[in-house]
Amino acid sequence: MGSEAAREARSDTSLESPEDWYAHLIWIERRKCLLFTNVGTLFPFIMLGVRKPQLDALRQTFRTEYERNLIQAGATPGQAARELSHVSRLQIGKSGNRRVLGSMTDYAHLARGYVELLSGIGSAESLLVSGRLAEAPMSVIAYSTGIDKLRRRLASYAT
Repeated sequence: MGSEAAREARSDTSLESPEDWYAHLIWIERRKCLLFTNVGTLFPFIMLGVRKPQLDALRQTFRTEYERNLIQAGATPGQAARELSHVSRLQIGKSGNRRVLGSMTDYAHLARGYVELLSGIGSAESLLVSGRLAEAPMSVIAYSTGIDKLRRRLASYAT
């Protein structure tokens, strides 16, 4: 499976949109966590301690958690609704986008460190860890942050 997955991950990314999202299942302290990252902004958010019902309803889980993170990031209700309208068709697949894959690897390492600093997964809050991830400067976006890029996109909705 390893070489097949690697071949699939190298597929053409020219059809990606800046509104596309990717999810990565990671393990922190032997608990499942979902790390989401946007293609256009590299804005990340994480769900800690994910349970099977949340995975079974992944589309709704994503929308609910993304809305929580948008509000946390300072989006107005109108901006949040407009942003969520871009993710109405959530599709699940592998990314061959090296920029996204590398960023997600960095975010996963940071998330593990933040959870440890917050006294473990039992004490850590997903929104707090997500906020810290979103404030991490990323070299692939000229040491800008995912939150800065998201806020610029949200500001473009204000008309």
